[in-house]
Amino acid sequence: MDVCAEIVLGETSVADVELFLRRVRPGQPSCPGCSRPLEHWTGDWMADYAQLGYRCRSCSIQISGSYSLLLDDVRGDVRRRFHEYWTRYQEAIRLLTRGKDHKFKLPL
Repeated sequence: MDVCAEIVLGETSVADVELFLRRVRPGQPSCPGCSRPLEHWTGDWMADYAQLGYRCRSCSIQISGSYSLLLDDVRGDVRRRFHEYWTRYQEAIRLLTRGKDHKFKLPL
């Protein structure tokens, strides 16, 4: 699964983990078998079509859980591997600004 984060240009010091987690959200869930995007898996009319989880039509894999459980899993993974995610985040800023992030600051 992709993990997305809101970028703050010009950030130079390592953010607090909790601050960084406010910027993080899961991207499109993908199948662990074939890496295709997963679809919502819902119950029938007796369950009011409530979301039961995600499924892959190609592999017939079904993963139980809601978006909030998925978000909790992503945040737990970010907490465990924070420095790796922080390094990737800094690299994304560098690539986005081509190393000239000082030009993206607005004078007040």
